[in-house]
Amino acid sequence: PAGTSYQAVFTQYSPLFSNAEILRRLLSPLAGKAVRDSLAQSLEAMTPYPVDLTKERFLVYVPTGPPPSPRGFALFVFVPPWDEPRLPFGWAAQLDRYGVIFVTPAAAGNTAAVLSRRVPLALAAEENLVRQYPIDRGRIYVGGFSGGSRVALRIALDYPDIFRGAILNAGADPLGDAHHLPPRDLFLRFQSSSRLVFITGDRDTSSLAGDASSSQSMQGWCVFDVETYETPDVGHELMSPAAFGRALD
Repeated sequence: PAGTSYQAVFTQYSPLFSNAEILRRLLSPLAGKAVRDSLAQSLEAMTPYPVDLTKERFLVYVPTGPPPSPRGFALFVFVPPWDEPRLPFGWAAQLDRYGVIFVTPAAAGNTAAVLSRRVPLALAAEENLVRQYPIDRGRIYVGGFSGGSRVALRIALDYPDIFRGAILNAGADPLGDAHHLPPRDLFLRFQSSSRLVFITGDRDTSSLAGDASSSQSMQGWCVFDVETYETPDVGHELMSPAAFGRALD
């Protein structure tokens, strides 16, 4: 239903969010052999996928009006720091303005495991929506707030073949710290085709320091398509509808 948010259950899986592929992309090749062997043994005892989609819930918002271009809608996958899925107040108007479908998972907040929940749920959301709606593959983005923003950056770094950019709101880490470099072919793609937007309140000094460190590390690794914005008179808060619109710009 256009112009309203609704709860969804998805059914489609993709090898891109299988256990083996998530570990290949997100686990550093420099990790100790004992760690990698232990994870490999764990994988053998697990199902191929870290989540059972029949038990998961997502919130989806479809903008009013037709797709903004013949290629389809844009898609924004939001990684939350909280567990209850919701569309932030006032964002619907910006999603309508830019023709962006919004999706966010339930039970994927900061207390959830990154590799076994937060990452695969974001990837499952993208996979299922591109099958259900006409979506422009060149306008698929990931983003988040606070701890969700840190996870969103990790997803953007390791899945540049899916996500063309990231909106990082009050949360980021430098490359080589929390974020190892992905396999060479993926990192070259990240360097050449990904766009990052850091957006944080000017009173959120801790997050601003994280943005600066992350942005500088990007330059050190030849990732140059980066924009940084400070919203005035704002602390550690979710970006306002106006700030969200600026990030989409």
